[in-house]
Amino acid sequence: MILINASFLPIIVFKIVFYPVCGGHVLNKFVGKKITVERTSDGKKFAGMVTLVQSPLVRVRLDEVSNIQVDDKIDCSIGDGVSFATLNATVMSLEDNIAEFWVTIQSLEEGIDRAPRALAPGYTAQVTLESGEEVSASLCDASESGMRLSSLKNVTAGQHITVRVDYPGGCIHSKGKIVWAKQMVDSAYVEMGMQILEMDRLNQARWNHMVSTLMRDFGMAA
Repeated sequence: MILINASFLPIIVFKIVFYPVCGGHVLNKFVGKKITVERTSDGKKFAGMVTLVQSPLVRVRLDEVSNIQVDDKIDCSIGDGVSFATLNATVMSLEDNIAEFWVTIQSLEEGIDRAPRALAPGYTAQVTLESGEEVSASLCDASESGMRLSSLKNVTAGQHITVRVDYPGGCIHSKGKIVWAKQMVDSAYVEMGMQILEMDRLNQARWNHMVSTLMRDFGMAA
């Protein structure tokens, strides 16, 4: 019989980690996209770009070195022009402007399959909300299936809207749904992603021609 002195046995500590309910792969589409970060303790907002997703870890390159701290609780929002994700996370590490967040809760508002989006500098639009209120907006980018708009009006996802885009070939009318909306960091503007649900043949032809022209003249949106 071999006797073992228990005092010399190593103590093994197991760390139990609860992963987010949603699979991490759903966030991979947002690598290279802008992210808005809000610290829950004081509402301070930061901005950056997602550089890596290894669920439940998300790595972000912040636009500037900030006073965000390790263990800060944060709320994050990311959009790719159609889909929109919200995250609840904790800052795990910070070195210069590179931060790593440990995600505890995530939700994804799926839009339509992402189509190539063309930049649309200088284009304007008139948006009619469900209430009948009309607001002015700027067209940020456009695809055959949707568009990204910027406006001073605070809107919410899920609303059905009518949009008139001013185009040299004539106004283009469409009806659609706001699939995501977010307040811009350090700006009064709200960006929204609209999924086109209804557009007659003439407007569809004009729209597709406009998107092709924008893609040729200004290139693809990031």
